[in-house]
Amino acid sequence: MSSAAPAFKAALFTACQTLYPVPALVTYGHPGNASANDMIALMNVTSEQEVGPLSPQRRREETLTCDVVISCWRSGADQQTVTEAAYALLASLEDYLQDTGVTASTQITLGGAVRDARVTSHELAETEDPDDMALGRLAEITATVTARVRI
Repeated sequence: MSSAAPAFKAALFTACQTLYPVPALVTYGHPGNASANDMIALMNVTSEQEVGPLSPQRRREETLTCDVVISCWRSGADQQTVTEAAYALLASLEDYLQDTGVTASTQITLGGAVRDARVTSHELAETEDPDDMALGRLAEITATVTARVRI
């Protein structure tokens, strides 16, 4: 079996479409010229593989990561409100992947695409350019979702 990366990204995209309904914009890849106050873009995927346990099938363990970019923009000069909105969107994704409810097994596995998926890190960037700040404020969080799967 080849990499599970395409199935992982597709399943994460489907989960994000459910988590973030319109008017939020969820994109598979860079949003291009599209814009919305709240945007979630599923970007780069990386894969690392190692030999799995010995078996006649010679399976491999694959660790996948996907960068999920959460962007929030609001007019005005209140950076705190925008940053907190971005963190609320991140929390929704973290909670979804960590849920321990009845549907937890399908959420953690992204519908069976991987064995488990979690947000493992994130980085926040806020508006810095004075010309941009005159128009409004932006908070952009790049979160890394890490998943494991046997291939």
